[in-house]
Amino acid sequence: MAQQAIKNILFDFGGIICDLHPQRCLNAFRRLGCEVNLFPTQYSQFEGVFKLIDRGLIGVEEFYDIIREQGRAPQATNAQIRDAWLSVLGDIPEERFAAFDRLRATHRLYILSNANELHWEHLSNERMIYQGQNIMHWFTQVFLSYKMHLEKPEPEIYQAVLDQAQIKADETIFIDDNRLNLDAAATLGFHTLHSTDGDWVTRLESIIK
Repeated sequence: MAQQAIKNILFDFGGIICDLHPQRCLNAFRRLGCEVNLFPTQYSQFEGVFKLIDRGLIGVEEFYDIIREQGRAPQATNAQIRDAWLSVLGDIPEERFAAFDRLRATHRLYILSNANELHWEHLSNERMIYQGQNIMHWFTQVFLSYKMHLEKPEPEIYQAVLDQAQIKADETIFIDDNRLNLDAAATLGFHTLHSTDGDWVTRLESIIK
């Protein structure tokens, strides 16, 4: 770690803050009659419908229609598709909320996530609540791909974070479970931390001390 002091912590959401269950999601779509290969090929099926909604290029209703059409599951209801897609989202362990409380006393916290409207509304209304506080209690700003019309690992999304938050890359550490996303951020000068099993809590606190 460089000598420059870390002032900002930028978190990925899925796989870092919120646990993910890709196989559970895949099974849920299959039960609807859809053969969907969501992971690890980054939403390769349905001609990119999952990437389209993550990028904010289609809305929720259009997403449902495309799933029914290209998934050859005309009988699937909006509610069934919604539940299948939401099933990828797991819990947010209490220890992570506790870490946010500690970290925000000394650092500015941000989120940068490839996320879609359907997932984010569910998360912010139902999952990102702890001891009566919602997400913005901990985070200075949240950057979401569907609102920015950009996605990690595109360099433009990291530059947009720097510009909009008015922070410096060399004063910021970015935590993600995808190495490609971290490598892209590093080219702009971000410090990075790769975590795939939720171990970032202890590792991060040892780094920034």
